[in-house]
Amino acid sequence: HPSAAPLRGKGGAEPLAVQAVPEIEKLTHHLFRQLYHRQISVQELVSTMHTFSKAQSGLEPLVYARMVQNLLGAQEHFSKYPRSELDLTAVFLGQMLRFDLIPAPNLKDAVRCVISALRTDKDSNLFRFGCLAVKQFEPRLRDFPNLKEELSRSLAAKKIDSASLFTAVEGACNVNGEAPDFEPV
Repeated sequence: HPSAAPLRGKGGAEPLAVQAVPEIEKLTHHLFRQLYHRQISVQELVSTMHTFSKAQSGLEPLVYARMVQNLLGAQEHFSKYPRSELDLTAVFLGQMLRFDLIPAPNLKDAVRCVISALRTDKDSNLFRFGCLAVKQFEPRLRDFPNLKEELSRSLAAKKIDSASLFTAVEGACNVNGEAPDFEPV
């Protein structure tokens, strides 16, 4: 976790992470706001997160960690999201999983978030969220055996075959012109 080791200012002053909390919050809020107001695409945000995750110092790794924390922390509110914002969130989470941008300590929470959505009614926006997220990281499903099992159980219980499921959400995967085959730079 990038913020686990505090960065010290000059003369052993407060850690940079503590000094920069308002700036980190401001940047994090700004990035999510840009996404939900369609000022940046999911592709651009994922690419930014990829860059920030590789940064060794400064605010970028701290903003990246906060973005992941906020994304996963918001899941209790997903049921209140308007459908278009929930779709963007699903694509963003799915792309973050696909390109291994969820740090190991947060991975279980991210997978639980998707599993929880797949357990909802098949006509709900949350089920759609789970399906959209899964569609984004479908090539990596083998890396998530628990999720793969839950997906199979959930689809069987709802009498849905995976081919028709992914066909049904295929159009939604192009939320904001996103290409599911996006590779971050």
